[in-house]
Amino acid sequence: MKTEASAYHSVRDLAKGGMGQVELVVRRQGSFARTYARKRLLEQFADDADVREMFLEEARVAGLIRHANTVPVLDVGEDEVGPYLVMDFVAGIDVGTLVRERLRHGATVPIQVALDVARQAAEGLHAVHTARGANGQPLGLIHRDVTPSNILIGFDGCVRVTDFGVARSIDRVKRTRPGVLKGKAGYMTPEQLRFERLDSRSDLFSLGVVLYEMVAGTRLYGGGMENAAHRILREPAPDLGEARVDAPPELVDLCYRLLAKDPAVRPSSGRELARALEAIARDLEPIPLDEFLDAHFSRERASVSAMVDEALSVDPTVFTGEHPALPAQLPRARSPFAWAAVLAVVLLACVGAAFGWARLSAEPVVTPLPPAEAPLVQTAPTMEPLPQALARPVEPEVSTDPPEEATPSPISMRRERPRPTPSATDEPAPRERTPAPHPSPMSVSRMRAVWTDY
Repeated sequence: MKTEASAYHSVRDLAKGGMGQVELVVRRQGSFARTYARKRLLEQFADDADVREMFLEEARVAGLIRHANTVPVLDVGEDEVGPYLVMDFVAGIDVGTLVRERLRHGATVPIQVALDVARQAAEGLHAVHTARGANGQPLGLIHRDVTPSNILIGFDGCVRVTDFGVARSIDRVKRTRPGVLKGKAGYMTPEQLRFERLDSRSDLFSLGVVLYEMVAGTRLYGGGMENAAHRILREPAPDLGEARVDAPPELVDLCYRLLAKDPAVRPSSGRELARALEAIARDLEPIPLDEFLDAHFSRERASVSAMVDEALSVDPTVFTGEHPALPAQLPRARSPFAWAAVLAVVLLACVGAAFGWARLSAEPVVTPLPPAEAPLVQTAPTMEPLPQALARPVEPEVSTDPPEEATPSPISMRRERPRPTPSATDEPAPRERTPAPHPSPMSVSRMRAVWTDY
């Protein structure tokens, strides 16, 4: 179904990934005007049947989820450029930007902020996992791409999970073509790498990686597909307390469970994980997320607000082409003094013209040869640089073939410290630790050096 080309007016690019790009668009109807995020396939994938099917599947999946901690698809259409999805525009930053900017300023993400972000993301994933179809039956959805770039932190303090491009229901995962891994290498689960059956606890492992990276300020499983897969499958769950000395023991133990090789050790649902994170935060001094962003990301917020205000202020007739540029400065009403100055210039021009005509009347008239017609030069509109709060590189999806063996031998879960292996129902016993001060600037500099894969 084709949609009117003028329904959504393109303003500027926001992000570009391995298969698609997201742009800021404006829709107007009378006095109504609102900004949205429109997602399109890259030109080279527009005619790929498999990619188009995955693109439309994202619309189907995201359109079934209605929750404050997810970004829903509001509209689907196709125009002369190709198919597109229309989503809510989230004014904010993603988790990757949060960590990078804190390290750039010689600091780490406060534990309270990391807990709040992870808690809201867990609630969003719970909504994904428990979504039901029109017939009321559970869909058994799995996100399969929980990464820092797909967790958006709005300046309003609301965290939203986005990008359902590789999400699938459990029954569809079983029918996925064997030998293909979809997702980003550093956030894949052991069962995903072993080509085993997935369930909602697979997303919780990926969220555990994101939580570890927020608190530790460093990548956990970076270094490319081969290195990341080997470490995810072979290394024991990391000790968050070694990377962040002020991490509460309960949070360290929770990360052990989230990053366990055996899914049975992890929390059973996103709701259970959210409650565990909330309980840990209850013993810490609260830091409201919106106030933290106001204090440390005011420049990014002002940049986004200015971009949106300018887009909404421009007359729709200025939108020409696929990615037009906004005017450098909006027209302003002239003052009476400005009109007087214009009138004076016009009068002087008339006097000068009369004086010149009097001189020309006394001189012979020479008709010059007509000049050669110069070609018209039309400069393409330039797009102002993308605000840092929205410019985020997206790690390309990885597609690899499995080993020749159908099912590798299970990998036993190991711990770095002597402690009994927890069962599916028993939580690890908290350890006795004395909280220490925040990491020194030197240690933060060391963290910054390894946060390079985003």
